[in-house]
Amino acid sequence: MGSKSTYTLKCEEPVNFAAGSALYLSQRARIKSALIVESIQAKAKKLSDQITHFFELTPSLMAITDKQGFCQRLNPAWEKELGYTQDDLSETSLVDYTHPEDKKRFLLSIKRLQASGQGQTLMLRFRNKKGEYRYLEVFLAIQDESYFFAAQDVTLRETEKDRLEVLAYYDRLTGLPNRSLFFDRLHQQVARTLRDQNKFALLFIDLDGFKAVNDTLGHDAGDTVLKVVSNRLTALVRKTDTVARLGGDEFVIILSQINAKQDALNVAEKILTLIGEDIPLESDEQAKVGASIGISFCPDDGDTVDELLKASDDAMYQSKRKGKNTFSLASN
Repeated sequence: MGSKSTYTLKCEEPVNFAAGSALYLSQRARIKSALIVESIQAKAKKLSDQITHFFELTPSLMAITDKQGFCQRLNPAWEKELGYTQDDLSETSLVDYTHPEDKKRFLLSIKRLQASGQGQTLMLRFRNKKGEYRYLEVFLAIQDESYFFAAQDVTLRETEKDRLEVLAYYDRLTGLPNRSLFFDRLHQQVARTLRDQNKFALLFIDLDGFKAVNDTLGHDAGDTVLKVVSNRLTALVRKTDTVARLGGDEFVIILSQINAKQDALNVAEKILTLIGEDIPLESDEQAKVGASIGISFCPDDGDTVDELLKASDDAMYQSKRKGKNTFSLASN
């Protein structure tokens, strides 16, 4: 009996030791695992804090919205740049703040984003709290049910671009398209007319008596005459037509897609009447000029820019020879 008891005691010692070792190792593993989790959580919190810090400090306009475009989170740059706070944009979709002409493009980008999941970049005009439109360069992204909106205000860049375009393509005195833009539009009109097999008219206008105004009343009076004539010509034609100043006192008009030649003759008669009216000057004097007009038709008088311009120019000189203040057709 004694030896059996001793044998049992010896067998229990290694079992208790193994169980204790396993428990120790298990506790150590749990502690290590907890430390790892704690470290990961600390790093995640630090990263989250850094992202939040960046979100708050970045000068870019950043927002998180739902799929309807209502803001769930907005960074302070919005209030600084556009005047909006979180409360201002929480109940109205960002789409509603875009320029009416840009809204369709904005909605199309959102649809593409939803379909592909790929980020979208576009230019939008966005209304600020004062009611003014600003140019924003926008990047859109999506994750789950959240939409991410990041933008920069590039109004200065875009307005400078617009200013340079005006200087390049528009006459500084009258604001009309200049020679470069006129030729571009004339090329397009010829191509369109030949493709669609319709007709358009080109009117070449040279002012009569303009040199006398400059010589007797001065160049300021001459500038006033050119601006008034420009306004009268523009008011006379349709938005689809083009009035341009080639230089000096020479103007051209593209009457796009006319139904008959008589349409152009009617316009020419109205031009003679309007230009012939007295032009008030700042000196309380009146200036008076007339117009010699040459008219060519595409494709009847030519199907290239050079042919049409020469035909209308020659017809204008016919009007000069006939005594001025009249119009002539290239085909006569």
